[in-house]
Amino acid sequence: MIVIGLAAFLVGALVLLYSSYYTSLRFKASVTLVYPENFSSRVELRGASSEKVYYTVGARGGPFNITLVFEDVNGSAIGLTQLERVSGNRTGFLRLDGIPAAFVATAQCPSCRGEVNLSVVYASFDRGVYTAIVVLGSILAMSGAIALGLGSWLIVYEERSVSLSGATQLPGEHSSSDDEGVPDGSEGRSVT
Repeated sequence: MIVIGLAAFLVGALVLLYSSYYTSLRFKASVTLVYPENFSSRVELRGASSEKVYYTVGARGGPFNITLVFEDVNGSAIGLTQLERVSGNRTGFLRLDGIPAAFVATAQCPSCRGEVNLSVVYASFDRGVYTAIVVLGSILAMSGAIALGLGSWLIVYEERSVSLSGATQLPGEHSSSDDEGVPDGSEGRSVT
């Protein structure tokens, strides 16, 4: 029972660990803006399902003033970040007011030429599948822990019952240690 409990607990823990990976920021959408030809671009975030996004910006030339506006499915702004005087690499993390469907990147540089590479990393997962993964992992881990506890208790109970059965004797019975010449108290008494 202990082996089954340990296996169920470990599988449950691995399933719960996978749920963290399943909901992680691992999908990427990128755009390159070459100034002054295209100073603005809209990029779809297909299947985004989390309010958290991570962005990286790499600029050659500049310095650029860069604006990232995140939109929901209705086109309403749900998050905004403005980066000023970017001429190298920048990264950042945003928690938006809703689930993004797209972002609009705008680069401005009044007197320069250059290129801006933008990447947005986001999560995309099915909440029903996520819920099923968490429930399955929790059930397996709890069942495994219960089986481990029950198996340990059975082993301790069995050892205790074995040790107690050798120590309990009825009056008048002799144990093997009594046969070694140790009087049991009944010798030398007269019965009347």
